[in-house]
Amino acid sequence: MNSPPRQLLELADALRPALHHPNAGPPKPSIALAQFAVWRHRVGALLDRSWSNALEQEGEHTSEIIAVRDYLARHLDKMTRRELRQKAASKRFRPLLEAEGVASREIKGWRLGEELYGRSTLRASKDVDLLVSPENFEAAIDLAADNGYLVAGERGPEGARRARRIARYHREISIFDRDLNTEIELHSRTLGEPPSGWRDLRVEHGDRSALEDPDYILYLIIHGAVTGWKRMKWLCDLAMIVEKTDADIRAIVIARSDDLDFAPALLASLMLGKELWPDCPIEPWVGELRVDPGDERVQAHLGAFRRRLAQTEAEPLPKRVLRHAQIIRDPPVFGHHPSRIRVLRSNAMLWLLWKL
Repeated sequence: MNSPPRQLLELADALRPALHHPNAGPPKPSIALAQFAVWRHRVGALLDRSWSNALEQEGEHTSEIIAVRDYLARHLDKMTRRELRQKAASKRFRPLLEAEGVASREIKGWRLGEELYGRSTLRASKDVDLLVSPENFEAAIDLAADNGYLVAGERGPEGARRARRIARYHREISIFDRDLNTEIELHSRTLGEPPSGWRDLRVEHGDRSALEDPDYILYLIIHGAVTGWKRMKWLCDLAMIVEKTDADIRAIVIARSDDLDFAPALLASLMLGKELWPDCPIEPWVGELRVDPGDERVQAHLGAFRRRLAQTEAEPLPKRVLRHAQIIRDPPVFGHHPSRIRVLRSNAMLWLLWKL
């Protein structure tokens, strides 16, 4: 088994209090670990919560402590300002949809931060993710264009036309609120290549609780697995989901993961979380999954997840090109990869449309 890099393990240990796990030892704040948490893994606010007592202790006025405290304070201020803009952008755009009878659902972002961590700013989010039903996607695009938003990088009718062309090959469109300097990612579905039998999130008027919706919980775990769990931010979400999901909801999530042939990737995800945080209570989940931890697919996923999480630099350009061309692929999270030809055609058309 490949051991995780030392700095990664240090960060995982430092985050334990924020995830309701006992301290691994006296906290040792360092500016290098704080910067690693922010730029690589997007968990600066959670690290600040874990280190809060150590950073506030009287008599702790070393240059290292002062540097960490100032750095994280600036980071939290930036996150708070960004969240306020995101909330304002959502409050401005969603009523436009509602007035036309278009239901929308805000996914991830600050709402998930409140549910998982008890405070919205503890979960970093770079934009607003808004889901609408596929049949309402073009109407939402037109509403954004008619109300002065930048749509797919363009203003007015041209932006709407470009967005509709892109929407034939892509599930999301960028809508930019110039007044608030905030991007809204408008989604027609949650997964780029949904497997057979996938049931997408229900979009209704009014937002539903994440932890009471097994489809949403399953989507969050799938999202992490599809990205290879490359950021600890998503693994922290997984740790809180494991802790907070009720048994009846958990049973539905596991049953649906079986139907989608996602169970091996789910088990590997849970095992990765356990490697980082031994106190993570994955046992009820593992006990209900009908997959052996030693299964070849489970181990293949686990190896791929470890590699992606451990990366500290972007992949070399040739390797990124090979991945984009679907020549290099990680193990398929749903049992089999989508057609190479279909993915290549969609990617090529999407690239061409962005260039036009």
